[in-house]
Amino acid sequence: MKGGAQKTANNWLFGNRAGITFNQSPPQAIMNGQLSSFEGSSSVSDGNGRLLFYTNGVKVYNRKNQVMQNGDGLYGDMSSTSNSVAILQPGSSTRYYIFIVSAASVDYQPLTYSVVDMTSDGGLGAVIPTEKNIEINEPIFEKIAAVRHCNKKDVWVVVKAWNSSMYYSYLLTSAGLNTSPVISNTSLVVGGIQNNSIGAIKFSADGQWMAAAFAGNLNRVQLARFNNTTGVISGSMDFDPNPTPVQSAYRGVYGIEFSPGGNMLYVSSNNSASQTLALYQYNIALPGNAAIIASGQLVTQRADWFAGGMQLGPDQKIYLTLWKDSALSVIEDPDVAGPGCNFNYNAIILRRNVAGGYLSESGLPNFIASDLVPRYAEYKFSTTRNDCVTKKIQCTISYTADVDSARWNFGDGQQSTQLDPQHEYAAYGTYTITLIIYRKGCALNELQALTYTQSLVLENSGVVLPQDKALCRSDTLIIRPSTKAENYLWSSGQVSDSILVSQPGLYWLEAELSGCISRDTIILSQKPSIHVNLGNDTTVCVEKPVVLQTNLQGSKFVWNDGTTGPLITITKPGKYWVTFESNVNCIISDTIKVAYGNCEIYFPSAFTPNGDGWNDQFGLLQNTSAKLFELSVYNRYGEMVFRSNDQNIRWDGTTRSKEQPTGTYVWLMRFRTGSGPEQIIKGTVLLIR
Repeated sequence: MKGGAQKTANNWLFGNRAGITFNQSPPQAIMNGQLSSFEGSSSVSDGNGRLLFYTNGVKVYNRKNQVMQNGDGLYGDMSSTSNSVAILQPGSSTRYYIFIVSAASVDYQPLTYSVVDMTSDGGLGAVIPTEKNIEINEPIFEKIAAVRHCNKKDVWVVVKAWNSSMYYSYLLTSAGLNTSPVISNTSLVVGGIQNNSIGAIKFSADGQWMAAAFAGNLNRVQLARFNNTTGVISGSMDFDPNPTPVQSAYRGVYGIEFSPGGNMLYVSSNNSASQTLALYQYNIALPGNAAIIASGQLVTQRADWFAGGMQLGPDQKIYLTLWKDSALSVIEDPDVAGPGCNFNYNAIILRRNVAGGYLSESGLPNFIASDLVPRYAEYKFSTTRNDCVTKKIQCTISYTADVDSARWNFGDGQQSTQLDPQHEYAAYGTYTITLIIYRKGCALNELQALTYTQSLVLENSGVVLPQDKALCRSDTLIIRPSTKAENYLWSSGQVSDSILVSQPGLYWLEAELSGCISRDTIILSQKPSIHVNLGNDTTVCVEKPVVLQTNLQGSKFVWNDGTTGPLITITKPGKYWVTFESNVNCIISDTIKVAYGNCEIYFPSAFTPNGDGWNDQFGLLQNTSAKLFELSVYNRYGEMVFRSNDQNIRWDGTTRSKEQPTGTYVWLMRFRTGSGPEQIIKGTVLLIR
């Protein structure tokens, strides 16, 4: 979990809500991104691989995937090849410049910048209103790239001028942006139809090469030398990778990327129906322009997807997006010439079965080229502890091959000149560590001194997870450590302070606090299966109650009527259920349906409908399972005074709301049970008033 330059590019958001994270290997899909862009985008993470924000050139989203405060209305365009690049201002840990260019298809095409302050909105960041959409130059569109200055601190931002052979190089330093650019004339004038400007621009990580693709009628690649001390572009060469003219319905060259070692250049193109994807490789380590151009070879061609942009990843592989695809293709060994570069088609699945359209489009995020290869990135240093109790730390510089010497000040009066010293403090506390790196500077015989500081909080601390726990199948559990930390890394690859789990297994957390990295593990098991069984659905009669009983022993039973215990006695039909819980098992339940059975038919011989609640109605004393039922009552004159086809509806001694007199009445019941024959029974009842 050490901080490092590469982790600032660990999360990519692009296309139609697509994304991948390099916090796991191989990279995994990001499922909750909200970005939508046909082409360019930028993503920013901190030194520990935690996403900070991302943009499509129009809106900026924070790490919660919400539009950042004041983060909409930027002057970019979702259909610009390279619409943005986000850069942490040298010397700052919280202030980011987002440089924006527009598209060939719009009228207003400025180069602008907006500044994000990551201390705002509770650490989610906000675009500063007074430093938003600041125009630098116009018209500038489709192409923007960034690379480190030779001093490894400052950053060059380079754009292409329209209807011109010129490039503009702007330098961002700790003092801010120098808005007076270094202007370089090259061998190719880009003008005519504005689609000629479509295509990527990239730098090699060492800052020695620049390459740009121009689609449309031009269909040319321009490769040139770049001086990362002066910002000057020189020695340009122009070539067309495809010997056959591009068909009019296809845009030609589009994607550009350098291998991490800087010896290979890759160009993607869509030339025709049979070559919607053509990937070319050039060996730019060869001496002379002619040899470089002659080294071009076709790595692969396909006819199923349109070639999109390419981007070097923090794992030193090159990723290729294909328009409307659901996966990324990968050049596994990009520094190897020819087939040995190992092009892997559709290697990284983005996400399947997602509503709302395809996932990839034509673009991938834009980064500072140098920051993707550790030896060219800005220096970083980290402090780690062997354990979380002792006061000894290990200090490490991110890259030392070009370091002449170093001086450490540990903030307690002690110093060291070792490149990677160990130091033991006498007491816990907060210390400011200062590192001065001396390296060969950008000018001959120059020794450059670079100063870095970092705060260290040294305390006796360690991460502690909850006790092991058993889960039921439907359970979810939030796992959170008992102590706070600065950085988190879970076994799932997540970097949040807690995770939500629903499956048994072993989960671990590595947490870092003030350079102390500690680890703890929790094991989640599955509670054993158990079954409660009330038996099959059954029937009941009033005079024959039914006992419902579980097959389990214990005391934590609850029936639907609130009764507790392993059994209940019932006398009427309905739906009955019981739940059971034990300390070692989950809460489980079973349900049984009870209907009336073939109960004995019984009618009262008299009834008194006086409203006292006793024997007020005449009918079956208990229901039966009869499929056919009809009850009729007649007075002494043979007139029907009551009739019902429902066993639950009984005679209340009235006919059409008129009370019937005291006397004897004849009743007749016609019924059929099951598949048996129809039966008729009859009798008399005395109505007493």
